[in-house]
Amino acid sequence: MLYENPTFFRRLEKKLANVRTDYLQKISTTIIKNDDVIEIEDLQVSNMLKNHQLSKAISEVL
Repeated sequence: MLYENPTFFRRLEKKLANVRTDYLQKISTTIIKNDDVIEIEDLQVSNMLKNHQLSKAISEVL
């Protein structure tokens, strides 16, 4: 079967990573072109994972 092939999953994961990277690059370019000020915030992810409402969404991104 197609799903039993380990290269299938590697290719799929690589494709998803490329889609995410492409989206982030496009959106960051749009923000930089359209906005004057950009602020960066340093977040403590380990503390945010303790919040049960945020932990699932944060874990999916990591």
